[in-house]
Amino acid sequence: MTETWMLGPFVMPDPWNPYLDHTPPPISDIDGPAPPVIRIPIAGPDPFNTLAIVRGRSFISHGPISDGKLDRGVRRLIPTHLTIPGFDPERPVSEQVRHSSVASIVTISSGGQRNPENDAGSDFIIAVDALDPDPTIDRNGRYYLTAVTASSHDQTSSGDFLEMTSWVAYYDPAMTLPPEPIEIRRLDHLEVRTKRRFPDR
Repeated sequence: MTETWMLGPFVMPDPWNPYLDHTPPPISDIDGPAPPVIRIPIAGPDPFNTLAIVRGRSFISHGPISDGKLDRGVRRLIPTHLTIPGFDPERPVSEQVRHSSVASIVTISSGGQRNPENDAGSDFIIAVDALDPDPTIDRNGRYYLTAVTASSHDQTSSGDFLEMTSWVAYYDPAMTLPPEPIEIRRLDHLEVRTKRRFPDR
């Protein structure tokens, strides 16, 4: 099952046990509570009439003691709660969806070094290298993006997360545009007269 990770307050155990995985547990799966999908009516470009703002989270790295090896080019599928109505898997995705998206590191959780008496040079690398420009949409219309990440931890346990925000344009047959703005007639041709009254002395 694909899961989305919503991070609440996370308190590290004291003392920190480097032999345990202290990754925050998942709060919900993809169909559970999540940040709302914001939908805004737009007037094109054709055929789009809806702009949705969605968010999703994913691991960058997690696990117990690591060996300092750099894992690069790791692809992380980021689920969202947006469903594209009437999505046709036989048509090119670019004709049905366009997006502008950004991802950043949202949580870094690293434990104490395992053997500092042997090597005090512990270090780490955490990066979001890219977002795949082509979204993934399943047969039910569920919208996903893929992040390309890199990470390395040396002699520590870790739990690192990214958060993605995506602005998605698509067509929703149920979306209606707001009424046309009211036309305000020009008033510069009207003569406006004012009279100032002074109190009697």
